[in-house]
Amino acid sequence: MIDVVPSGLPDDPPVRDRPVLRGVVPGIAASDKLLLWGGGIYNWLDPLTLLGALDRLHHRLPEVRLCFLGLSHPAPTCRRWPWPPGPSSWPGASA
Repeated sequence: MIDVVPSGLPDDPPVRDRPVLRGVVPGIAASDKLLLWGGGIYNWLDPLTLLGALDRLHHRLPEVRLCFLGLSHPAPTCRRWPWPPGPSSWPGASA
């Protein structure tokens, strides 16, 4: 038997029916600008560079917030990232 599996996005755009992050999650106001990090916090995705850039951006846009969509790896044997990393662990920071 052969069948076609649908893929892609529907023709109709998504409909926002309720707030999910803005104004719902503590520390994220309804008017904040959100950056979504779609991966986990793993060294091969280089989240420290992202955090350093966010620190620089935050000085110009204090309403910017970062949301990690995944914090843990689905494989239980994957080594966890030390959390929370401080500015001293960011690239270019002096120890």
